[in-house]
Amino acid sequence: MNSIFNLKNAPYSFIANKGVIKDRFIIRFSKNENITEITNQLQVFDNNVLTIESDNLKIKDILIYDTLGKLLVNKNNIQDTNYQVNSLNRTYSMLIVKVTLEDNSEEVRKVMY
Repeated sequence: MNSIFNLKNAPYSFIANKGVIKDRFIIRFSKNENITEITNQLQVFDNNVLTIESDNLKIKDILIYDTLGKLLVNKNNIQDTNYQVNSLNRTYSMLIVKVTLEDNSEEVRKVMY
């Protein structure tokens, strides 16, 4: 058949006989020249206080959870590339830090604090 079907355009369905056919499909990736890649390095670390740094994009919101899912910190409208969480007591346990950046992308980091 040798046809190319773009799965972004519509779902693909077919009828086939039962069995294993190893050369039925080939997945092909093509580079889209219109995509602009923005790389942003987000770091969450212990610097005597919990510190969150973003290289390029400003931090919009920060949510910090414990491992049970309890919300410990909810800070909105930060609009800076660096934020220190002073209101958090050290428990020497795993925390989950969810950061929303100025482009509304979200990144999640785990940290011991």
